[in-house]
Amino acid sequence: MLYVGENTPRWQDGDPRRIDLQTWRVPDLVGEISDTTLASDLDEQKHLYEALGIPEYWVIDVKGERVFAFQIKSAGAV
Repeated sequence: MLYVGENTPRWQDGDPRRIDLQTWRVPDLVGEISDTTLASDLDEQKHLYEALGIPEYWVIDVKGERVFAFQIKSAGAV
């Protein structure tokens, strides 16, 4: 997990798949690089990030060479 802010990018220690909300604020953007997990990234992961209030979520489909970008509004995803 790479955090950018306060003038210096910093990598989160520990498991990079977990966001420590006790230490860090909710990210402004989350990106997933999908090879074999595209269906999950476009469904379960999207709903998880939506529930956490993350305002923007990108999925990079490496096999299909596409990028899916979602902007999450307060009432749900676009």
